[in-house]
Amino acid sequence: MVKLQLLASSKALFSFTAVLGLFLCTGCSTTNSNPEPQREYELITAQDQLVEDVRNTPKEFIVPYTQEQAAWDRVLYFFSQYAGLKTPFITSLSSNIVQITNRHDKSASVPAYFYMIEKFPVAQGVKFRVHCFPNGDRGSRDLAETNARNVARFVKEGRLERSILAG
Repeated sequence: MVKLQLLASSKALFSFTAVLGLFLCTGCSTTNSNPEPQREYELITAQDQLVEDVRNTPKEFIVPYTQEQAAWDRVLYFFSQYAGLKTPFITSLSSNIVQITNRHDKSASVPAYFYMIEKFPVAQGVKFRVHCFPNGDRGSRDLAETNARNVARFVKEGRLERSILAG
């Protein structure tokens, strides 16, 4: 009788262990108590990073008086090399404000973008404002905005990203 009781309790223990094991295994496979965290990725190229850096450049900035001539020389260099005219139009708007543009000259080819750079004195130095406008359907507003910021960075720091200069 003891043998029969031991055998019955052994069967019950085996059945309980089998059911518990089955429950645990199916529970593990259907529910995930520790889900893997979602990862976010940003894959950009060096060119994308370059465009982003240029687009973060302000179009209006101040240079100290000691750097005014170097900045103005870069303005003149930009207009002579990249803005479509060898001789830009320089206008004195007042005794303190100078404006330079590459407006269309009938003897020159029509540029896709027009540039206007203004400079005027302020207490901390000389303030520059850089503008770029698309010429009708020959250019886009988005590229004009990037061009203006690219030229602003060139005037201020001496770095022009020619690879993204539209025009």
